[in-house]
Amino acid sequence: MSLPINLINEAARHLEEQEEALRIKKVLFCLCKKYWENNLIILNAFSVTDLLGEIWSSYTTLDDFKTALVKLIKTLNRPNIYTEVGKVVFHCISKLYKYVDKENQQTAIVVQSIDNNILNSVALKLQSHQEKSRIKKVVYSVCKKHWENDIEVIESYNFQDLILELIQHYPTKEELQKALIKLVKNINKQNLYLAISNLIVTQLGNLYNNKQVTNHIEEEGNTQFTNPQFVQVNNSYYIAPNRIEPQPLANQNFGTSVIDLSAQPVIEQASQSLPPIPQPSQPEQTPKIIDFFELRLEIMQYTIPLRAKVLLFSVLYQTWDKDNQDWAMLRSYSLEDLLKELIQNTKNINDIESKLFAASRVLTDFEANMQTAGTIVEAIKPFVTNH
Repeated sequence: MSLPINLINEAARHLEEQEEALRIKKVLFCLCKKYWENNLIILNAFSVTDLLGEIWSSYTTLDDFKTALVKLIKTLNRPNIYTEVGKVVFHCISKLYKYVDKENQQTAIVVQSIDNNILNSVALKLQSHQEKSRIKKVVYSVCKKHWENDIEVIESYNFQDLILELIQHYPTKEELQKALIKLVKNINKQNLYLAISNLIVTQLGNLYNNKQVTNHIEEEGNTQFTNPQFVQVNNSYYIAPNRIEPQPLANQNFGTSVIDLSAQPVIEQASQSLPPIPQPSQPEQTPKIIDFFELRLEIMQYTIPLRAKVLLFSVLYQTWDKDNQDWAMLRSYSLEDLLKELIQNTKNINDIESKLFAASRVLTDFEANMQTAGTIVEAIKPFVTNH
C-alpha cells in the first residue's frame, strides 16, 4: 500500500527539524544504500523525503526496519549518540507503519461489509456510462487526493479497487459528498464535473446503504431512503436519482429525489397534514416564499444549468433550435428568470411535469433531458400546488 505523500513530507519535516538532523540523514542513507556516507555533497543530493520513500519500499514490515536499524547502530562509533538518534528515527518511521496497519484493518472491515454483487454492479454501471473516463478520473482523484490527467496512470488501477479505496477513505456518504464538492471547486468545467460527482454519489449510495444497514436501520427514524428506479412517463423511461425526503430546499444533500408518477410521493402525503391556507385572521401563517437564488443552486447541483435553461426555454417559448437565433434570446434570460416565469404561468405541478417531459421528448439527448426535467420538478414541487 502506498503512503500519502503528505504523511511522508510531515515525517521528513519532523526529522529535519531535529538537532541531530545530519546524523539522522546519515542513518537513513545507510539503511537505504547499504553503506555509510560522510560526503555532504552526496548526502545533500538526496532529500529526507526521498530516503523515507526508499525505506518504505525496502522494508516490508516495521520489525524488518527495526532489525536493520539495530544492526546498523551496533556497528557505529559513538553508540550512545547513535542510540538516541535511532530512537528518534524509529519513533518517527513507526508512525508510518502504524498508519498503514490501521488503514489495512479499515480496508478489511470495508471489504467484509460490502456485497461483491453490489460492488460489481455499481462498477459496471459507472464503466458503461458515456462519461466513464471522466467518472474514473474523478474517483481516482478523490481517492489519491490529487488531480491526475495521465490516462495511463488512471487506467492502471482496477475500478472496483478504486471504489473500495474511496469508501475506505470516506466511510459515510456525507464525507464523500464533501470531498467531491471540494474537488470540483478547484477544477475547470465545474458544472459538468458536479453532475458527474452527483452520478457517483447516486450509484455508490447502494454500497453505503448496504454497508450500514445492519447498524443504522433503527437510526433513520422518519427519514425515507429511496433507491434509483426506472420511472415510466408516457411509455418512456428515465432513471430517477436518489434523495432523502423530505428536507428544506436550501439544505439538500448531493443526491436528487425520486420522481415516481405511478404512486403518491412522500412529499404529497406530508402536505396533506399541513394546516389550511392562511386566512387574513391568521397573519402568523404565511405561504412559503420562493428564494429563486436557492432554487437555482438546488437545480445546479444535479444538472447542467445550460441544459435546464434550454429545457425551460422550450417549455415557455418554442422548441430549442441551436442553429437559429435562439442562442441570443437564451442569453438574455437567467435561470432564475425562466424558473420564475414557469411557476407563474403554469397551473399546478402536474401541468409543469407534463410540459417539461413533453419538451424533453423532442430535444436531443432524451435521457439527459428527462433527468433534468425530473430535477426541476422535484426542486419546485414544494412551492407549487398539486391540483
